[in-house]
Amino acid sequence: MRRLLAIGITLTTLLGLGLFAGACGGGGGDALTLQEFFDELVALDDKSEEDSAELEAEFDALGDEPSVDEAVDLLEQQVDIIDELVTGIDDLDAPDEAQDIQEAAVDAGRDAVDAFRSGVDEARDAETIDDVFLLFDTEELNTAFDAFDAACVDAEALAAENNIEADLNCGE
Repeated sequence: MRRLLAIGITLTTLLGLGLFAGACGGGGGDALTLQEFFDELVALDDKSEEDSAELEAEFDALGDEPSVDEAVDLLEQQVDIIDELVTGIDDLDAPDEAQDIQEAAVDAGRDAVDAFRSGVDEARDAETIDDVFLLFDTEELNTAFDAFDAACVDAEALAAENNIEADLNCGE
């Protein structure tokens, strides 16, 4: 069960922290300054982290031997948290210097959400928790994680180049 939680929390962390690197400039209004962009990302990340912590408490409450249905229901909620985060980032109107990074991160985020949701859908038919674990060790999901790491590193570099403090915990 802890491995399932780790998968969901890791994905949320990569999306929440790694996506500081980006999301598409879909806001349509005046572009944010780079500082405002990073401030908005922090706010989105904080909400995502809070929601994930609440979900982690629910996972813990299931004990050592949760049913497949209980675990899958919570994993589905984790996908919703991730999707909400990606959508929030996508809605930001990034400044010019962050738009490419933002776009790459949102693309990776959508890929990760799709891969994670596919795993959740398949997990509904799993017979054991171990079977559920196996469904989340896919090349597609690993590729999405790699894309988030790359976006995170790019975002930290952009922030540093502009004297913005942004420890995005890349690779954690």
